[in-house]
Amino acid sequence: MSIQEKKRRPKVVAFAGTQGLAMLLSAYQDAPWDIIGVVPPANAGAAFAQLHSTIGATTDQVIIPTLDRVEVCAEMTDGSQRVGESAIAQGGGGTIRRVSLVSEVLGQPADDFRPTPEVLAAVESADAIVIGPGSLFTNLIPALLIQEINEAIRQSNARKIFVCNLMTQPNQTEGYSIADHVAAVQKHCGFRPDYVLAHHNGAISTAVLERYRSASADLVVPQLVADDDSHVVIFPGTPQEMVLVEGAILMRRDLASEVMENDPVTGQERLVVRHDPAKLGQALRAVLHDYALQEQLSVSRAIFREYDIRGIVGSELTTTAVESMGRAFGTYMQRRTGRRQIVVGHDVRPSSEPFSEAAIRGLIASGCEVIDIGQVPTPLTSFAVNHFWVDGAIQVTASHNPAEFNGLKLQVGMEAMAGEELQNVERLIASGAFASGRGSRLVRDVTYPYLNCILHKVHLSRPFKVAIDAGNGVSGPLAVRLMRELGCEVIPIYCEPDGSFPNHPPDPNEAENLAELAELVVREGCDVGIGFDGDGDRIGIVDEKGQVVPPDTYLLLYTREALRAGPGKAVFEVRCSEALFDGVRKYGGIPVMAKCGNTSILPRMHQERAVIGGELSGHIFFNDPPIEFDDALYAAALLLSYMDRDGRPLSEMLDELVDGLPAYISSPELRIDCPDYLKWDVVDAARESFARRYRVVDIDGARVYFGEKDWALIRPSNTSPKLSLRFEGTDESVVARMKDEVYEELARHLPGLARF
Repeated sequence: MSIQEKKRRPKVVAFAGTQGLAMLLSAYQDAPWDIIGVVPPANAGAAFAQLHSTIGATTDQVIIPTLDRVEVCAEMTDGSQRVGESAIAQGGGGTIRRVSLVSEVLGQPADDFRPTPEVLAAVESADAIVIGPGSLFTNLIPALLIQEINEAIRQSNARKIFVCNLMTQPNQTEGYSIADHVAAVQKHCGFRPDYVLAHHNGAISTAVLERYRSASADLVVPQLVADDDSHVVIFPGTPQEMVLVEGAILMRRDLASEVMENDPVTGQERLVVRHDPAKLGQALRAVLHDYALQEQLSVSRAIFREYDIRGIVGSELTTTAVESMGRAFGTYMQRRTGRRQIVVGHDVRPSSEPFSEAAIRGLIASGCEVIDIGQVPTPLTSFAVNHFWVDGAIQVTASHNPAEFNGLKLQVGMEAMAGEELQNVERLIASGAFASGRGSRLVRDVTYPYLNCILHKVHLSRPFKVAIDAGNGVSGPLAVRLMRELGCEVIPIYCEPDGSFPNHPPDPNEAENLAELAELVVREGCDVGIGFDGDGDRIGIVDEKGQVVPPDTYLLLYTREALRAGPGKAVFEVRCSEALFDGVRKYGGIPVMAKCGNTSILPRMHQERAVIGGELSGHIFFNDPPIEFDDALYAAALLLSYMDRDGRPLSEMLDELVDGLPAYISSPELRIDCPDYLKWDVVDAARESFARRYRVVDIDGARVYFGEKDWALIRPSNTSPKLSLRFEGTDESVVARMKDEVYEELARHLPGLARF
């Protein structure tokens, strides 16, 4: 084999116990990929020596994760700790709550164990990562807890395959189902496996099973009757039917056999249950060959975020990946709704047009009828769903993110796809379970009907002088055209679409990105300045004095105007100021608090039949059919109509708007580091602790009321290993006291936490 051919061979990295690695390395000597084994970090030298002596493994085949001397420490449910594999196996102190690595030298926890360069290089170049078989808490999870290894695995595009143990282990995994094993990996390591390979249907004798059960061990099986979402079947009764355990695709095969081994205590021979090397090798080979190493199925799971799909162009997002996403979404729509008409639009980024073409190819291959509306702001794609009476939409965009990113927003009806449903689309890709059909493509214009709709809704009696900064996003030309058709004089900057965003980030939520707009407003004597984000669904506002209007204030303005028709509800996210909720009540509305994210606001608006909704990030959601979504262009037109009706400068309008409302001191959003496997537990513990003393709103994390109007918000980030904090109080001293209390509570769970 030539060097060039060897370089092209896929690479598989396996984290397993010593016996598991011996099986995997032996089974794949002739496989069309290179496999590298990683031994557990505790007693790693002894594990390598054993593999070298038994199967002749070399340093090219087996690597050590760290040269630091470490032990595994188990924290038990009674608060006690067990250090070392033998102590953990002996049990006591209840069940295992979590495991960590401690220094064998110091006997103290640490998070800076040094990984070997070889293991990092192996993970970074891996095409697939296999985890198991091996003892869950003492062999598999420990290596994945070394910080740099964990980060490399989470950032890797490689598909991850978890090989579940055959039997539970006394004092460690007693009573664990397959889902419990997967959940333990996710909780500790912050990522989900893509596939779970588990035993099924093999003949294990009753006598052997009874002996295991007498020692508190049993077969690991699925949780067939679940009262949560740990074990679900999606698309039942269709060719795309699949079983998910904790979001991973379950693949059950006959993997076990009974073998004679000497009892380590008595020395007597006995039958034990082990993975059969031939069966496991064949099953894992099929998973790797048919799924994990297939290019069109190798889409990084990490880019499927809570609210959208987003990744770095070229490494995480390619046209092949986007085509698979289009085909998976088309399959999802047909299986979930029975319908197949999809609108596709895209923003101005250089990769957006080729990605749009790729998504359309995938949709057509799945049998969908595509309406291609070309380069448009995201609100026009939502508008097109209503206007053309179609079933869903794809918008290719990364919104306000830097130029090297791109992504997809998926929409079913008028609601954005998010959460587990978005993950199910990714699972369709991982399974390759695509629908096939003969779809079609029709190019349509949506700009004219959209503008016509707004011009029928908004009429101005006088012209305004309006400064516009579109941040070189997709909205610039349309925003200028709309303002001029409303009769305004427009002073534009950065309204030429340029997906490299050469002047400033297209994010009007950051005040520094509105600085030039503010200067332009003052210099040119404009009535108002309006900023747009990269895809046109978020707004920023500057008054005639060049002052940036806070989101809480302009959200209250839009709410007051929406309430002119009569009392109604307004939905805002949990981070919003108490002043906004006070103002809604002042103007006859009922404020409703919701989780952060546009995928939470719109469904809550529908549930509450609310007249308006909003987020601090600049999203304003309307209930004004056919505009039933967040739309910065429509928001800009409405703002001018409010100013037209009032007759006063915007700054005076806003002063009158908040007159009589209490003033609060608010902190910016603070973000502190917290491992993914800990952040939910930390928030839960803080919520329970504060709930004993204070009123707590737990819609999204914990909004803790230290007084009637003084509050602190603690919530886990949906996109990164961090906690998000915000504080608001009646004066600086109250805010400082709340910060101290929250710090003391969080420091109990996060040693070394810096003051904030």
